[in-house]
Amino acid sequence: MNALQLMALSLIGFNQPNKVVFDIPSLRNKSMIEIKRILGKPKFDDVPRNYKTQSGATGDAYFNKDGFALEVTYNPVNNKVNDFFIGKGKAVSDYKLLEEAGNLLKSNDFILAPVKSSKNPSLFTGVTATPK
Repeated sequence: MNALQLMALSLIGFNQPNKVVFDIPSLRNKSMIEIKRILGKPKFDDVPRNYKTQSGATGDAYFNKDGFALEVTYNPVNNKVNDFFIGKGKAVSDYKLLEEAGNLLKSNDFILAPVKSSKNPSLFTGVTATPK
């Protein structure tokens, strides 16, 4: 293989899009019960003990896959989803990587809010996707 072929092969990886890890648009308009059926049992499902008597109580379900984490915030009384948060184990310099992993790049159905790292504001810990 000559140097030009090696260079071409090394560039292929840079142009490849990242794969979708969590297809967040497909979860839009689904209840938390339906999302658990699709994604399986969450790693954690944090619901306040007295959520039925607590006004505005929210639950948080956490799913992990391929180095990414998806947090789904929902109303535990009616299981309606409030928003999604996708992140990685460490902060990233380009939040588009997170949007790609959540299949959010071409979606107009969400308000997207990149979340900056408190330790280093030039990095991002995740992206919050709130259904419109």
